[in-house]
Amino acid sequence: MNMQRVSSRRIATRQPLYQEIANVIKQDIVDGRFAPGERVVESRLAQEMQVSLTPVREAVRQLIGEGVLTTSPNRGPSVRILSEADAFELYSLRAMLEGLAARLVVDRGHREQIQRVRGVFEEMVAALDDPAVESLLAHASRLHGSLIAASEHGRLQ
Repeated sequence: MNMQRVSSRRIATRQPLYQEIANVIKQDIVDGRFAPGERVVESRLAQEMQVSLTPVREAVRQLIGEGVLTTSPNRGPSVRILSEADAFELYSLRAMLEGLAARLVVDRGHREQIQRVRGVFEEMVAALDDPAVESLLAHASRLHGSLIAASEHGRLQ
């Protein structure tokens, strides 16, 4: 009986395949492998990832729901093109949420977590001389992620 509970916990912590695919697509957008407005061909993705079409379609539906992708008749899904207003709304919202995360980290006073965030920040500062934009984006992503994780706020994460 106890063994069954352990197995259930392991299964519950795994991400569904469609979620993993959605994360890969998002990362491809961030990394510039998909450009704004570019069509997302589900069958090609399924073939490249060596998965069936069903989880790719589920991932695409999720990303449409999140506003990452859009869909249009006779064209299918494509990467959403952000307007200036969209960018302002997203970045101002992110600033508020990350401000909350920073306050939570400081208020809770977990020195190890603060040191971890500081370490990631110092790595980012050291990388400022690197002319590769991808390097800075990766460091910025790690910094934002470490700050949110250190907040220990489940919904914010």
